[in-house]
Amino acid sequence: MSVEPMHNASLLELTLADLEIATRLLELIEFEQEALLHRRFDILGIILDEKQPLLVELDQHNHLRSALLQRVGLPLNREGLLAYADRFEQDNQLVEAADRLSEYIERCKEANNRNGQIIKANQHTVSNMLEILQGPPVPSLYNRRGCLPRQAYQRPRSQA
Repeated sequence: MSVEPMHNASLLELTLADLEIATRLLELIEFEQEALLHRRFDILGIILDEKQPLLVELDQHNHLRSALLQRVGLPLNREGLLAYADRFEQDNQLVEAADRLSEYIERCKEANNRNGQIIKANQHTVSNMLEILQGPPVPSLYNRRGCLPRQAYQRPRSQA
């Protein structure tokens, strides 16, 4: 997998390259889940460093794929892909690869959402632990300007 753009690549080549990238990305997201569950923050950094260029490359290829379809006057959807395959690729390999890519991208999204839920649960747990350790919040006598807050003023009993 190279990070350099594939300017003269066919749609099939781009799609097959993205399929490899999405496969690796899914593996990393699954490793990320394990690291989150076991709170291996050192591993999370390594995974993030490896995921970032893969995401950039997927985005670059998506732009190239869109530009390729637009250049030949086809819509940027499945129908455009099917028309391109009929016109230029002459076989079902492009459509099959695109379907598999869509499946892997969807699986990546689902796994990423699951990891997001783990992160939220961990944040909530840490927040609760900090609250227990710090105790209840102490009301401040002064506001951020150093003055007594308005409700701290004593009103005469006649205004109560």
